[in-house]
Formats: sequence, C-alpha cells, structure tokens
Amino acid sequence: MNPGVVLAAFGLFLACLGVHVVAWRFFGVRRIPALFAIFFLPILPGLAAAFRWPELLGVLLAHAALSCAYIQTYPTLTQLPPTLRLVLLIAAGGREGAAFEDLRARLGAQRLVREIFDPLVVGRLLTPREGSTRLEISARGKALIYPFVWLRALLGLPPGAG
Repeated sequence: MNPGVVLAAFGLFLACLGVHVVAWRFFGVRRIPALFAIFFLPILPGLAAAFRWPELLGVLLAHAALSCAYIQTYPTLTQLPPTLRLVLLIAAGGREGAAFEDLRARLGAQRLVREIFDPLVVGRLLTPREGSTRLEISARGKALIYPFVWLRALLGLPPGAG
C-alpha cells in the first residue's frame, strides 16, 4: 500500500478535526455539517489529482473510519456522561472511595435524567408527544438506533446485556 494514502487520510482527518475544534471551542458551533462541506469539498479535486481512483477511495475510506471513531467519542468530549462522572466522583474519594448515599446526593436522579434526555430532544432523536409529557423516538432516532438493535440481535445479545 502507498504510504501516501495513509498520510493523506490522516492529514485530512487532522485538518477536519482542527476545523471542528476551532468552530466548537472558539465559536460555540456544535453542529457544523455545512462548515465541513465548505472545508472538505474544495480538497477533493486536489486529492483526485494526487491519487489514482483506488488510492483516492482508500484515502476517503480511511478518513471516514477515523471520523467515525471520533464521532463515537465526541459526546464524551462535549458533555461528561453520567457513568464517567460517577467514576470520577468515586476516584476523587481516593482510597476511601465514595458512599452510595453521597453519590446519590451529588448526582441526583432528576438531573441525570435531564442530562440524558435533553440532548436527545435537542438533537431531534426524541420528540415530545403533543399534549403529553411522554417522549417518542423520532424517525431520525429510529434511523440511528435500529442498526444497533439489529446488530445486537445478529450477535445474539438480548436487550440490556452486552
């Protein structure tokens, strides 16, 4: 394999990551698909000129793989997930650890539920049912979750087990 393919894919990923970090940390932009399109599309002709089609496909696939891996970790970077917060609270206790009641008081069930559901509603993965306090999975949410449900079923994993 041409080492230039790997370097180009990694460089493309780092450049996109840089644009994302600048937009996120300095401008507060959280959803920037248009920004990526503006940044990414002009690079394609240069890549096409530098590589033959099979190599260009390799660059784009490797870039996509790196991007997918980053996307999976992005929620942990933007918000401290409840599980990680719990582990950090226990670790802060040092050798003594943390008492269950102290953890419950510091985390608060209502706050945890809000922190889990609010981003899903803002991201339109869940929608409030009109005239009710119930939430429903939106079409967008179904498109995101069903591939994982099907993969788990394919692997023979029952709901809630892993």
